[in-house]
Amino acid sequence: MILQNPFPLEVRLLYIDCWRCWLCGENGSRKGGLEIHHIMGRISDSAFNSSCLCKDCHSHMGHSQEEECKLFGITLEYLYDIEYKPTEKDYEFLRQNYKRLVTSDTAKRISQL
Repeated sequence: MILQNPFPLEVRLLYIDCWRCWLCGENGSRKGGLEIHHIMGRISDSAFNSSCLCKDCHSHMGHSQEEECKLFGITLEYLYDIEYKPTEKDYEFLRQNYKRLVTSDTAKRISQL
């Protein structure tokens, strides 16, 4: 099966050292494995729209604004920690989804990237 809007290799490689689900904290071995998932669905393949989740946690996502904001915050912290440099695609994703995703806490982190 070919996924619609899959993450490019450069985004996938950002998670090469990520060994735990960002929601449950487990390594995924008992929960279907770890994968990179879209935070807001397949609207963008931006690194800002990516998260590392086990299949079990991902299957329970309802894509509420609260869930998306939480994952976006975790993603920003992770990208900041690995010294990621945002691309134009990332900034476009932010422009399109700013009102839904960005909180006062994440706005501070964005300015530090």
